Amino acid sequence: MCRLNGVLRCVNSPSFSWLIASGDTMKTVTKLLAGAVLAVFATPATAATITYSDASAMPYLRKFDPLLGTLTSVTFNNRYVSNLYFNYGGDPSIPTAPMIRVTGTIGDARFGLVYVDEIFQSGRQDPRTIGVQISRTVSTTFFDGLSFYTGNGIMPVAAFGNLTSPGLSPASVSFPSPWSYVSVTYNYVAGVAAVPEPTTWAMMLVGFGMVGGAARYRRRSTKIKFA
Repeated sequence: MCRLNGVLRCVNSPSFSWLIASGDTMKTVTKLLAGAVLAVFATPATAATITYSDASAMPYLRKFDPLLGTLTSVTFNNRYVSNLYFNYGGDPSIPTAPMIRVTGTIGDARFGLVYVDEIFQSGRQDPRTIGVQISRTVSTTFFDGLSFYTGNGIMPVAAFGNLTSPGLSPASVSFPSPWSYVSVTYNYVAGVAAVPEPTTWAMMLVGFGMVGGAARYRRRSTKIKFA
């Protein structure tokens, strides 16, 4: 019989030999094997992004596919353009148009909202109508309510104009929905499964064999006598 620090015992006989692991050794081997299994099958977290955009008058964007991973934030980069028309009771023979104040919002709170409160130079559209064009770009990132952007299919991107000019009434052709260029970037965490090396599989098999052998023989008492 041979002993290594009171941990492993070597049992020899004319016909066979084996290693008997003590209780402490078996626990150590089991922990090592558990770590190896976790290392083999662990899925490392990988940050990734994917971007969709649309420049049509009524834009639609693809939702985030949950099969890609876990969505962490959503960023919109939008450009809104709104044409406003107002009735103007000034002298139609005068070609100039007045400076006007425009207040309100463009866009939608779910995709990025623009607040407007500015003075603009209007332009005469016809003898009794003046107009102004407002163009704005907004970048907004959302960290909450991400389930709204997740799923299969597409979602319409609302871009409503809610703008007024104090003292002026909207013309009959006023306030069309602003067309926009919209872009959405999904920030998510993707998992990539690790591929075990052949040597790793071999080490795991050997380790499982050791644990099985130790479990079978650790209670067995063996006496060896030397001549």
